[in-house]
Amino acid sequence: MSRIRVLHLLKSLDADDGGRLVADIAEEMHGSCYDIRVGCLSSKGALAEALSADGVEVFCMNMVDGFDRSLVPCLACAIGGRNIDIVHAHSFAASFWGRFAARRVNKPVMVSHERSTRTIDRWWRRWLDCWSLGLVDRIITCSSALQRRFLRAGYPMAHLTTIRTGIRPEEGQQLDIAEGFRAQLGISADTTAVAVVGAHDYMKRGKTILESLPHLLNSTGSGDTFALLILGDGPFRRDLEDIATGIAKRYGRLDICFLEQQTDIRASLLLADMCVCCSSNEPALRAMLEAAVNEIPVIAAEVGSNRETLAFGAGGWLYPATDSATLASTITQVHSHHDVACDRVKILASYVRNEYGLSDMVRRLDSLYQILLAEKGTSRSGGGASDRNSDVA
Repeated sequence: MSRIRVLHLLKSLDADDGGRLVADIAEEMHGSCYDIRVGCLSSKGALAEALSADGVEVFCMNMVDGFDRSLVPCLACAIGGRNIDIVHAHSFAASFWGRFAARRVNKPVMVSHERSTRTIDRWWRRWLDCWSLGLVDRIITCSSALQRRFLRAGYPMAHLTTIRTGIRPEEGQQLDIAEGFRAQLGISADTTAVAVVGAHDYMKRGKTILESLPHLLNSTGSGDTFALLILGDGPFRRDLEDIATGIAKRYGRLDICFLEQQTDIRASLLLADMCVCCSSNEPALRAMLEAAVNEIPVIAAEVGSNRETLAFGAGGWLYPATDSATLASTITQVHSHHDVACDRVKILASYVRNEYGLSDMVRRLDSLYQILLAEKGTSRSGGGASDRNSDVA
């Protein structure tokens, strides 16, 4: 029996939420039932080599910046030439160009995967998305809260399916790795390390955490020292570094470290005493989940699906987006009440392990793929699992 051919389409296989999600899905589903391919619009990215070594084809369309009209026929050729059954897009650009390319070959199921509110928050994206919505068979939202946002924006319920992002829960905290990394950075055992995860762009609100630091340092004792670990990269990184340098010079008990984008951020998360997500539209969801399963307290802006992700507020801490003073008081609360923080994060760790497993996400994707293929009249027997994961039905 031939395998179901699925093309996951995204801008690049970078070590961010989208890239790591696609890599995990590909590793789990590629096998006897599914033939997974990954198409990158701009560049292959940091995760491509490891995924290719696992037998998954990763190719690049070399899209130029701006409106690249040559992309649709080239992408249609790539889809048709590989006889793809399902195109699963993971970014606005991938979804927009992918739906027109899929229509050209008039065969594959078209799935668009939404993890944030960016498509509906930007009027021109929302207009383009709704204008061409007839070319999309299903939109996957990563949470019920995000699904409700799309419904309020006028998207039909029949087009929406919620499938939560899944991760592989770690079997134990890799404290030896974390302690070594912490020593490497010169962070002492009695320093409170705060990890901040996300791309440095205007939507991720990196300035909020920096603006919170004077409030934080003024509200804690003179003996309390802090290290801010800022993970990620982006167009505003240089501006944030300049602001951070000025703040660090004014306070003698504060270190600020900018860490490069990493393919595996767990070591950085594990050396931290808490994780902060400042995005005003949708934070680094996978980082939140990975911090949670390793029992690292999580503080996040009250936006998007964050309340749902943090066990509806019972397992983490929420603050109004862009409110630096409230963020500072929340960090102070977690720092000052360690026992309460430990109890709360255990609730979150249990919740995430039960609700955000990768195997459950793969099962739900397999079910959706089968339903959509049947609607197209090309139903096949899938099963959703790779040879390595035969328990996923």
